[in-house]
Amino acid sequence: MFELLLAGVLAAKPVGEPVGKPVDAYRCGVFFIMELRPKSLGEEAQSDADRTLRFIYDTGASGTSVDPDGISRVFGAQVKVGQRANIKNVVSGAMTYNSLPARVRELDHIAIALGHPIDGILGHKVFGDYLATLDYDAGEIRVSEGALPKADGETILSTRSRDGRPWISVDFDGDTERVLIDTGSGGGFSLNRLKGRNLESPPRLSSASVRIDRLELKSAARLAGDAEIGQWTVERPVIDTVERSQLLGGEVLSHFTLTYDAKNRRMRFDKTDDAPITSPSAYEFGAALRPTAEGFEVVRIFDGGPAEAANLAVGDVITHINGAP
Repeated sequence: MFELLLAGVLAAKPVGEPVGKPVDAYRCGVFFIMELRPKSLGEEAQSDADRTLRFIYDTGASGTSVDPDGISRVFGAQVKVGQRANIKNVVSGAMTYNSLPARVRELDHIAIALGHPIDGILGHKVFGDYLATLDYDAGEIRVSEGALPKADGETILSTRSRDGRPWISVDFDGDTERVLIDTGSGGGFSLNRLKGRNLESPPRLSSASVRIDRLELKSAARLAGDAEIGQWTVERPVIDTVERSQLLGGEVLSHFTLTYDAKNRRMRFDKTDDAPITSPSAYEFGAALRPTAEGFEVVRIFDGGPAEAANLAVGDVITHINGAP
C-alpha cells in the first residue's frame, strides 16, 4: 500500500535525539495535520497549496475518510458521498502511498470548527508496520522502521483491543478504565460515566464536540484525585462525559512525545520535562455551538455561563468576535 523512503538502516541514536524521517505534517492546536500531494507534481511543485490534501491524523479513527471537494480539487475527479475512493501515488515527506483507500464523507463542518482547511481524516493504521512518532513539542510526525519493546506498564503501554484501535488502561484515583488514545479529539479525558467517582463538585454541562455524524454535548467535573497513565501522573484532571466512548485526547496527549507501534499494538509515552500535567477548566464559553457555512449556530445555552450573561439565545449565529470574522 505504501513505502517508506529511508536512506539505509537507521542507526541507534542517543536518548532525546529525534529518531526517524519526518512526513509533511504540522500542529494545528493539539491536532496533527498531514499533507499529501500527487507524486507526479515533482519536487518543484510540492508547495502548491491547490494540489495539497490536508488530513487530520486520528488514532481514534478505524479508517481513512476524504471530502469530495478535496478529491475534485487535487485530482479533478468527481466522487459522491458514501462511495469509496482510492487515492493513488501521493507523497508526504518520507512516505509514499501507492494506494490509500478512503471513504468519501462531507467534512466541511470539521474544517469550520477547526478554523483550518481540512480534506480528510487519516485512520490509526495509516503508517502500517512503521513506527510513527508524534512529537508535540516539535510539531512533527516522524516515521522509522523497527518495533517497540514489550509493554512494561510504565512508559510503554499495550494498546491491544477488540476493535484494533489503540486503547490503554488508565487509573482514575484507584479506578481503572480502558480509554481510546484519540489524537482526533481536542479534549482531555472523556468517560461514559462520572457517577460514583470522587469529584470536587457535581458534573454540569460544559461544551460540545463536533463529530463526523453528530454534535455531542458534554458534561464535565474535576476529579478530586489523580489519573495515572503508566508512570505519568495527571493532577486532578477534568473529565468529560460522553455516551459512546471513553477517550484520551490531545489536551493531555500534547504533554508527551508518542511513539505508536500499530503492528505490535504498543505505544510509548515520553516526557522531556518535569512540569506537572494539569487540566484547564472545562467551563469557558457557556454554550454549545454547531458549525455552519454562515458561522456558529448556538444550539444550547449553559446556565450561569458567559454566553448567558451576553444574552445569546438558541438559534443565534455567531459570525464575528470583536469585529473579526
